[in-house]
Amino acid sequence: MLLKCEDIIGKVLLLLCICILFAGSSCTVQNSGSVIEGRQGSDKKQHSSVAVEGAGSRPKNSNRQVRADYLTPPHAIQYPIVVVQKEKRRLYLFDRQVLVRDYPVALGYRPVGDKERSDDGRTPEGEFLVCGKRDGGAAEKALIISYPSYKHAERARFQGILSLDGVQNIRAALEKSIQPPVDTPLGGNVGIRGGGAHGDWTDGSVALYDSDMAELFHIAQLGTPVHIRP
Repeated sequence: MLLKCEDIIGKVLLLLCICILFAGSSCTVQNSGSVIEGRQGSDKKQHSSVAVEGAGSRPKNSNRQVRADYLTPPHAIQYPIVVVQKEKRRLYLFDRQVLVRDYPVALGYRPVGDKERSDDGRTPEGEFLVCGKRDGGAAEKALIISYPSYKHAERARFQGILSLDGVQNIRAALEKSIQPPVDTPLGGNVGIRGGGAHGDWTDGSVALYDSDMAELFHIAQLGTPVHIRP
């Protein structure tokens, strides 16, 4: 009888130990999750995560989640990077890796495809820099970008559109970070401007609503990177 009691007591103690271990591991998981949820909740008012194609230094066609903080004041944006996604008709403004603005845009009146000639109505695609700022009225503000790029010049040379001297002149301007020549068959004076984002209407520039352009004009500086994606 004593042996049976000892067996019963032993089994009860074993069950208690198992229950205590299980409860402890559950609490650990719960507490860990609570810390994460609490942090996300506290950030939700000012920050969120969004998927942006080609954001940051990742490959052009990759999608990844980036942190967004649309409440960043313009004067606090120190390292602006502009990413235009033509298909989505959006301009994303980053401060390093943080998305701080998201503007609707209009494109050239023939929006599909890369720009090849001055009169083709297309918005150029590729990697550019802001190489000029044109101030004026609300609809006249513009950020001039370094189009044509060397890629555009080389392609035009291969197609017989641009002379060797034309390629060299464009390259020389790009090396000095100044506006490339505008008097070639490829055109020029292309950039980001005001005038409205209501339908595709420009000769190739990216157009914003005037209020958005006024803000971006204040933030962007000479040398600001501009990435224009298909």
